[in-house]
Amino acid sequence: GAFQSIADEIGDPVGGLFAEICQEQALGLDLRDSIRRVADSRGNTDMKLFATAVGIQMSTGGNLADVMDSLSSVMRARMRLNRRVRALTASSRQSKNALLVIPIVLFVFLNISSPDYVKPMYATWEGRCMLIATAVSMLFGAWMMQKLSVLKH
Repeated sequence: GAFQSIADEIGDPVGGLFAEICQEQALGLDLRDSIRRVADSRGNTDMKLFATAVGIQMSTGGNLADVMDSLSSVMRARMRLNRRVRALTASSRQSKNALLVIPIVLFVFLNISSPDYVKPMYATWEGRCMLIATAVSMLFGAWMMQKLSVLKH
């Protein structure tokens, strides 16, 4: 009954999840199994935590309200941590963008302002090799900085 009330009163996406759980339960599935199936289909870590908490509570008994209160605290803490990580890695993402754009802008500026100066880069075999090596090293650097700016928690 509580899950049906949540499905009716709360909008999507949460209301839709609870409506799906209620539909599966109405079709004869066990509540634990339907919650676990919905959690697995979404791939959301918080939903999996909810399914595990409800499954354990149904097996062992206890106060579901306390379990949900502590679970909501954990979810809020995870969201705060995620926002903090995004804020801390924002500077590295901006540095990556600057380090990639500055050489390209400078190269275009040199091509426009003094084409004779950069003509050996296009006319000679060594110059073309250096241009290719520069492009490859910039792509590798962008990939490496992207890997370093992603924190898994």
